[in-house]
Amino acid sequence: HVPQVKKHQKILEQYILPGPHACLAMEAAVRRVLVSAGYAETGMDHFALPDDPLDLAAKNGTLRRNFQGYTDDSATTMLGLGASSIGRTPSAYYQNARQTEAYEEKISQNGFAVARACHLSGEDRLRGVIIESLMCQMSVNLETVCRAHNFSLAVLGDAMEALAPYEQSGLIKRDGYKVTLSSPHRMAIRVVASLFDKIERTADAPVSRAV
Repeated sequence: HVPQVKKHQKILEQYILPGPHACLAMEAAVRRVLVSAGYAETGMDHFALPDDPLDLAAKNGTLRRNFQGYTDDSATTMLGLGASSIGRTPSAYYQNARQTEAYEEKISQNGFAVARACHLSGEDRLRGVIIESLMCQMSVNLETVCRAHNFSLAVLGDAMEALAPYEQSGLIKRDGYKVTLSSPHRMAIRVVASLFDKIERTADAPVSRAV
């Protein structure tokens, strides 16, 4: 529900949208139904039958997450085609023009429809790996990731301090520099992962809600 972007969604609010407790109850009910039907929980919000490629990727630690959701595809480049689509390369994200008319105009002018792009620094890529690991495995070893990307743990100092209240509340557990979600509510990993995201957003920026 992002009426800041999709104005027509505002009309839904006259029907009184469910609050966070109701959302949690509905989400938990759906999980029970799917798990009892034999589906395995995959990442924070996907489900797959045992031995499905997604389930196998989750089990062997190769599950990935992109703008479309979870995948077993290990490609580092994804090309977004069409109006508003988002793509990525190893060094950047980009988004095409949102409106069809603007998209067509850009294509006719120079063959490309990119409206905005974000170039990734080494630290951006480090943090991206941490966030993806949390969202895919519900766990991350910060020391291992930092070493692999030639960064000191000091670069994550603020985020590690911010983890303290979540550890005290029992939402996560820490073993040295390994952070693992300990709550059965998998969607809570979004909150933990957000601590490692340094991108500043405006107050009206659309974000997904984690209840």
